[in-house]
Amino acid sequence: HLRGDLGRQPGGIAPCHRDRRSAGAGGRITDRAGVLLLWIVDPEARTVAVYTEPDRMRTLTEHDVLDGGDVLPGFTLPLRDLFAELDAKAP
Repeated sequence: HLRGDLGRQPGGIAPCHRDRRSAGAGGRITDRAGVLLLWIVDPEARTVAVYTEPDRMRTLTEHDVLDGGDVLPGFTLPLRDLFAELDAKAP
């Protein structure tokens, strides 16, 4: 489950919890909280779910580049770099 009050935020990053109740949570957050961009990072699967609208989600893999779209113009992050850093910090 996603925790915390995102309020009226332009974007957000949420942890991924691997249970069926979490499926579709990104759409509910973008709809209810008015979030324009939401990234849900799943380090185990090495994927990022990108929500730009309540019913619009795409899944990126470690071979893709994450971008900020209209919310964070010019922001890019190669996901291989993100997952490499997470791997380095893992216990």
